[in-house]
Amino acid sequence: RTELEYEDLKKLVFLEQCIKETIRLYAVSETTKREALVGITVDGLYLPKSTILIVAQTLIQREPKYWGPDAEKFNPDNFGSDKTIKPFTYMPFLAGPRACIGKYFAMMEMKIMLSKVLLNFELHNPNQCGPERVPCKSDMTQKPLEGVPVIIKPR
Repeated sequence: RTELEYEDLKKLVFLEQCIKETIRLYAVSETTKREALVGITVDGLYLPKSTILIVAQTLIQREPKYWGPDAEKFNPDNFGSDKTIKPFTYMPFLAGPRACIGKYFAMMEMKIMLSKVLLNFELHNPNQCGPERVPCKSDMTQKPLEGVPVIIKPR
């Protein structure tokens, strides 16, 4: 069979782990803003009602306190079935009541697209380099500074 069925997507566990790890390290959006609805004290600092907070999910998602000493390294096992992700430490689609309503659709779309590409093509790194951090620039979204070179060969 050459076509994917919905049931097949549930079986692509490792692919989903790889996608999640990629967007952990390279979140589409680096930050988001929120407004404090009430006055609150966080780590000894009082934030009055209406304070605008900048949440840097890119930093949170690379924080060794949550992701271990190798937080900067690509490790799909961070999303293995034996792992528990602390709430609000992984939020490429944000979290809570303002989370992206399309996050499950987006994940399904990524799994379909990547599985189709990987079934039909071999992808190679032309630079033979390791998994160093890709330099990025940020406008509204985060983008590779100089692109990501890849060699694509039909299977």
